[in-house]
Formats: sequence, structure tokens, C-alpha cells
Amino acid sequence: MGNKELLITLKGGEFAISGQTMFKDTREGKMVYIRLRRKTGADGKRGIQDIPTSIPANARGKVKELKALLQSTIEEFDEKWEKELALAAGTIIDASKIALMKYLFDYNDEIHLGENGIAETTYHGYKGNIKRFGDYLESKGLKNLLLQDLRVWHIDDFINWCKAKQLTVRTIKRYLDAIRPALRKANLHELIAKNPFNLIEQKKLKRAPMEEKPSVSFTRDELNEFWNTVEKQKSPLRKIFRLTFMLGLRRSEVLGLRWSHINFSNKTILICGSVQKINGRLVLNAKKNKTIKSKATFPISQELFDLLQSIKADIQEYQGMFGGQYQHEHNDFICVDPLGVLFNPDYLSQHLITLLKKQGLNKGITFHSLRHTAGTFVYRKNNDILAAMRFLRHTDIRTTQIYLHVDEETTAVSVETMPTL
Repeated sequence: MGNKELLITLKGGEFAISGQTMFKDTREGKMVYIRLRRKTGADGKRGIQDIPTSIPANARGKVKELKALLQSTIEEFDEKWEKELALAAGTIIDASKIALMKYLFDYNDEIHLGENGIAETTYHGYKGNIKRFGDYLESKGLKNLLLQDLRVWHIDDFINWCKAKQLTVRTIKRYLDAIRPALRKANLHELIAKNPFNLIEQKKLKRAPMEEKPSVSFTRDELNEFWNTVEKQKSPLRKIFRLTFMLGLRRSEVLGLRWSHINFSNKTILICGSVQKINGRLVLNAKKNKTIKSKATFPISQELFDLLQSIKADIQEYQGMFGGQYQHEHNDFICVDPLGVLFNPDYLSQHLITLLKKQGLNKGITFHSLRHTAGTFVYRKNNDILAAMRFLRHTDIRTTQIYLHVDEETTAVSVETMPTL
């Protein structure tokens, strides 16, 4: 016989219709068991489950404790069965079956395709960085590592693997930055118990003092000589080079400039949109730049106004010259060749290198150096790093500090906050 006071029935939860106590004979004697009845199992049938307790059937003064135990058991199994049904229906993910690399690539797709998704070039950059982590896993025989099996030592070992390949700390951090947000989300959604990045020793990635190499820029004399070379060689890109410098643009941004973004009456120009070469094809984006702050409206100086009018006159001349051969698909774009075709981004970079060789300047200058130089001249003019940051449209002042090239030369070529020619 048992204490009938211990026979309790409670109802609660969506899936456990009821929970009741019962007595069962065991090796230790008659004990109290909890019997749960659920509405529907994963197989679509009603289910019953008996859970043992440590309370003897003849115990006294245990009613309150047993009620609390019964209630908490109902809640625990209600949540368990809800998850079981959701897994069966495919409405939640079974963390034990998620492949790590697939999760990382899927996350990259998600942040690219979202409403405020990352830029196309950023997406492919992240994808390449994630693949680098995949290369490491494959080299260790861990190609099929599951998300939930990722450990801190994997990250530490990846860092050491990169160092053994003599990669810089900046490069390694770039790889890690591509996978860190995905793991943060996995931890937030309880797909992994802990985010390995929260446990990594930061000192492992301390940058060596000489590793942070400054970006390459023109000096004033070199820039003046470059303009002379451009004119002497009658470069078809001479006006695009000047436009890039005066607005401090990235290559993708100067190619993305449109006539519809210019208000000649108010003398303003909107920096918005880009043209990029991705996987061998040109990708035109009318609204997206590298970062949110990259989109900005600039005033047009008289020198810039004259340059834009000159480019417009050239286009009109080419349209009349080539007639039916002229391509009108990209009429709104400023930077087109004599036949109206958008310039290939690679051509801009390669042509600049050709001109630099003719100039005899060989110190690692690239097309992007025009932007670096413009930012440096703005800083020299104002002696204000924030002015340079706004001009370059950076989101982080530390990026501006890397860009600037400040030497003992004090003479600046600038009109207000914009560099001139």
C-alpha cells in the first residue's frame, strides 16, 4: 500500500496533456513514479512516459515537494516534445547534423542576400576567406567536421597553420573575421554551447610593430610628374584619373558615377553605386557602395565642374563620330570608352601601371594610391584627420590613419576639403 496523498494529477503544457503520480514496485520497494501523457508524438500518436522519483510510496510530508517535481517535469518534457515535433516537421535545425563549412557558407549567403546585405565584392572576399579555413580543415582530415564539434583548439591550430605559411597577422585576422560572426550567431541560437572565439588568447594575434605597412602614395612631385606623363602619352583615361583623385574615389566608385547623380544647378555630385568585376563579369550596382558611409553628396568645385563638362563634351563628340556603332546601354555612366562601353576595372589598373613604368616610378603605387594621395592632401590642407575621414568616407578613423601619408612637406594641393590638380 502507498500513501494516497502522493497520488496527484496535474495538467499543463501544450504537449503533455497531464501528469500524474503512480506507484510501482522496484528493487528498493514501492516507489512514486510520474506518468506523463502527451497529446501527439513525432509519429502522430499519443505518448506515455514514466519517470522514476526517489520518493517512497509510503512517504509522509512529501506532497508539496512532489507537486513541484510533477510541475517541473511537465514543463521540461513539454519543451522536449515540442522540439521533437519541430525537428520532425523540419521547422527547426538539428544542431547535431550541421556541417561546419556548410553553415559558414550559408551564413555568408544570408548576410549577402538580406535587405542590407554586404556588397558583392565583400561577399566573395568573405567566401574566399572561409574557404581558406576549409583548406585548413581538409589538410587535417576534418573536412566534414560538424558545427557542434568545433573547439577552441581548432581555431588556435588554424592560426598556427597560417603562421607556418608566413601569412601576416592582418591576413589571419581577415580569415577569422569571416567566420567569427557566423559562430556568434550559432552560439546565440544555441546551436553551439560556446563560441570558441570568446576563449581564444588575443595575444596570439598581436601584430608585430613593423607588420603594419603604410599604404603607398604619391608625393606631390611624383603626382605632378604623373599628370605630365598622362598628358604626354595622351592617355584615354587621363580625365578618369583626375576625377578619381579629385573625389578620392575607389576604382569601383569612379566607374559607378552616373550623370543622373549630378546636379549641375546646385553643383553637387552623389557618390552612390559601383561597377565591379566579379568572377569575370561586370556587376553594376546603382545603390550599393563598400560601406554605409561610402554613400555621400559632395560639392562640385569649379575645377571639377569644368572637368565633368569636358567629359560630357567628349561623349557627345564620340556619339556623333561613331553614329550607329556607339553603344547607348550605359548612357548614364560617366566613365565610358569612345564607343560608350563601360571601362573594365582591370584596364584602369593595368593602364596606370603602364604609365608609371614610362614615368620610371616603381614603388608599388596602384590605382587605389590616387585615393590615398587625395586623402593625404586633404589632411595636409586642414591638419584635421576628421576632415580627411569625412572626405574618404571611412567608418573607422583607424582606417584613415593607415591611409594618410604625412611627411615634412607642408604645401597642399587642395580647394577647401577637396584636392585639386
